[in-house]
Amino acid sequence: MRIAYVGNFHNFGNSVATAGTAIVYLMSELEEVDGIDVFCAVPNFKKEQTFVSDKVKIYPTFDPRKPLSTINLYGIKWKNYDKIIFNILPTAFGKSALLNMIGVLAPYILTKFGHRNIRVVYHNSTFTNDVERLGYNSRTDRIKKIILSKVEMRMFESLPVYMPLKIYVNRILSKKNKALVKHIDMRYFEAIPTIYINALSRKKFIERSKNSNKTILLHGYWGPQKNLELALENLLKLRSEGLEFYLILSGGVNGNFPDYVNRFNELVKKYSSTIDERLGYVVERDILKLFKRSDLVVIPYNAPGGHSGVLETAIAFDNSVICIKHPEYEEQSTGLDGIVLTDPDHFHEDLKMCLKENSQCNIKTTINISEKIDRAVDSVRHLLE
Repeated sequence: MRIAYVGNFHNFGNSVATAGTAIVYLMSELEEVDGIDVFCAVPNFKKEQTFVSDKVKIYPTFDPRKPLSTINLYGIKWKNYDKIIFNILPTAFGKSALLNMIGVLAPYILTKFGHRNIRVVYHNSTFTNDVERLGYNSRTDRIKKIILSKVEMRMFESLPVYMPLKIYVNRILSKKNKALVKHIDMRYFEAIPTIYINALSRKKFIERSKNSNKTILLHGYWGPQKNLELALENLLKLRSEGLEFYLILSGGVNGNFPDYVNRFNELVKKYSSTIDERLGYVVERDILKLFKRSDLVVIPYNAPGGHSGVLETAIAFDNSVICIKHPEYEEQSTGLDGIVLTDPDHFHEDLKMCLKENSQCNIKTTINISEKIDRAVDSVRHLLE
């Protein structure tokens, strides 16, 4: 079976690249898959250490800086493939509205040319997320939303679309019960690239040592909806109350919100006495090390953009987590220990509880990697049905 994958990939584009890389790595494990051609963005400015299976070939196809470059997707010989997998969201291809619209339209248009072997992994939608709370609240953004919603519904009605959250599937079906939208279990996908790049995919277990002082991780692709100050303000108060911990702040700033850069820098300066270690963007190889050295992952977001990659990575590496209670995070954490769901009013006391030595947020020292990879491989197989 020959597979075409369309979307960002490690070192080639950014948006949902981690999930897309996981899809490719996991599909390469399947015996029935002979080869995977990756049609992705042009190479990133800085290349990181990576892993590529012998089954995988990479073809840079579109440029996030060129509004018409996604037209290149329409010139590929799609008839050469048994399955075509798109891994996208409304802003997956770049910052240009035209670039993204041409890209998001591609799966639907290809069905009109007779290609019935297309599957779309779609991470969020105008029908599932409050885009204004996510920071897209200008008049132009509202017009884009109206147009995009019509494009999305065409896609939902025409071909199988897989979403990583059941609540998103239900929201779409409540508006259009004939939509061909399904759920795909993407548990552990966000951790797959760092596991493979660190050559641990054949290991059964990995170990972590206990920290003498509780290590807290604030990690993300920071933007106005991430409510970073809620976490920093409360951690400052807890430190003044005598609680001891080591705080790591990591991750870059979301380029879709250029005005937020100054605000982010102001927060880092304001709470510099609370932040023990400031890391910028963390390369994929070092994600494993970062989460292994962390005890508690704090996710203070006031509006979820979808399936949380940070939460999923923490779950994969058995970190304890405290996060704001949203339906998305409730679904992701169902049946799991060590995850505290709270709200802004109770954030302080719940965070304090997590930092106490004998709380339910105690860390696990042995991580079962093979079990998690097996589950992820079984999940990705559904895209080939």
